Amino acid sequence: MAQNLNVSPLSYYGIGLSEQSETFNQRLMGATSTASRPFLGSNLSNPANASKLSTTVFDLGMYSSVQRIEEGNVSASNQNTRFSYLYFAFPIKANSIGFSASLKPYTSMGYFNKSENQDALQTTTNTFWGKGGLNALDFALSKQFVIDSSFFVALGAQYRFLFGSTDQTQKTEFSLGGTLPFSSHTTTSMNASSFSLGLDLEKTINNTTVFAGVVLHNKSTLEISKNMLTTTFKNQNTIDVVDTINHLKDEQLTTQLPTNISIGLGANFNKRVGFSVQYDLSDWSSFSMNNQTFTSLSSLSLGTQIALSAKEKENVPTLFLGVRSSEGFLNLNGTDLIRRAFSGGLALPVGLRNKSNTALIFGIELADYITGETTYSETHFNFLFGLSITPGVYDKWFRKPKID
Repeated sequence: MAQNLNVSPLSYYGIGLSEQSETFNQRLMGATSTASRPFLGSNLSNPANASKLSTTVFDLGMYSSVQRIEEGNVSASNQNTRFSYLYFAFPIKANSIGFSASLKPYTSMGYFNKSENQDALQTTTNTFWGKGGLNALDFALSKQFVIDSSFFVALGAQYRFLFGSTDQTQKTEFSLGGTLPFSSHTTTSMNASSFSLGLDLEKTINNTTVFAGVVLHNKSTLEISKNMLTTTFKNQNTIDVVDTINHLKDEQLTTQLPTNISIGLGANFNKRVGFSVQYDLSDWSSFSMNNQTFTSLSSLSLGTQIALSAKEKENVPTLFLGVRSSEGFLNLNGTDLIRRAFSGGLALPVGLRNKSNTALIFGIELADYITGETTYSETHFNFLFGLSITPGVYDKWFRKPKID
């Protein structure tokens, strides 16, 4: 399922750039998913949240991205459409015990770079390209405890299996005919297993509901298998019997994926307005790959949601706004990589019977990547489309009721 999601030189490093895994109604609120309740749609990013379900939930997200990169006087753009997430969850016991499963990208790699170096004798052209990434398959089980009629505590545990591969190629060509071009192609297969815990607290005071949450992902070992093929071409780009080919097969390596902690706070007022804030921290300094070093990554997110109707019902159109700032993971030219994202969108109800929470979600996200190189800029325009299917509590899936 690994996709060529990014067209970014920054995805060259390590296992690629990290992908956001929240459902779009949370991503449009700045990715504040640890402690928040969307008025429309679902939130299953915290492993504890499936315990709050009273019916089955199916969430699907895709988005189209336009990337624009500028370096000096040179600029380029690219567009691609990508799968973002698939969530499935159901209550084992309504509003008490729940199960969820999800499939989503964890990292993505996609780049193409070409450079020329000229000396007194000749011009050397280096071309780099790569694609792939890691995917995450998650399973979570959670339990909600009723402390009193206005106070709920939910706990959840999640198992994660990471899998995927990357393909990276480097080719060097020379302007002098007597110097042979050569290339190296590396295929890297990876997998890892990890566990995480989630906590969610919910307290209602008058017409205000306050939320607090914590999600802890433990450190895990990434198993790596590398295959490398290097070739020196006698006949330019064509491999023939006189070429020199070296094959390094099945080099086995390991490295550490970091512990990650997310802390969130949120509040909904009168079922009309909601606010949420989240802080994330992961230490990538223990992760190493291809002799590259990495740094801690921290993120701060803010989000709000506004119900666009004063009617006393749950399924009303909802506006989402959010901002997120991340710093770290890569250190380029002595400066940590910074990503700043601004987002906004709408959730529109589909089927207004029996308190159905089914929704179509549309949104736009603008993300800037800031490096230590003043002549380099990279901007991603992301157009999000999500579908959250939640039938009414008295409905049965795919069966038309006799009485409405």
